Amino acid sequence: MIQQDGYEDDEELTRKRARDLHAEAYRVARIMSDPDRPKNYAKEIFTVESIAPLSEFTAVVIYFKNPSEKRAAAFFYYYNVGKNPRWMNFFPTDSHIIGMATFGPYKRRLENENYYMNWPPEERPGNKPPPINGE
Repeated sequence: MIQQDGYEDDEELTRKRARDLHAEAYRVARIMSDPDRPKNYAKEIFTVESIAPLSEFTAVVIYFKNPSEKRAAAFFYYYNVGKNPRWMNFFPTDSHIIGMATFGPYKRRLENENYYMNWPPEERPGNKPPPINGE
């Protein structure tokens, strides 16, 4: 829903994103359950066991696989770019998880550095909080 100020209602957007995540999780289950899918040697059937939001734009979906009775975890992330924002996913390996855990400190450092780029060089506050009440 578009508000008078031209911005979309965040609550409605969050609801839509949740519904889209739910639909995408089940769509992935159907795709992965295709007996003719490459690498589906055991002809496994994937069913959604649980959907756990991790943040506003990420979630983990746990799938139960028959007949092996194994479980699989897919990482879902909301791709909010262009005219077709959508949920995307992949099944991360241990290497992906270790890589992303290692990525965190780099991302935090850059976000901290980039924060100060919001001011012209002559007005940058340095590493101190802005004044309170114009002090």
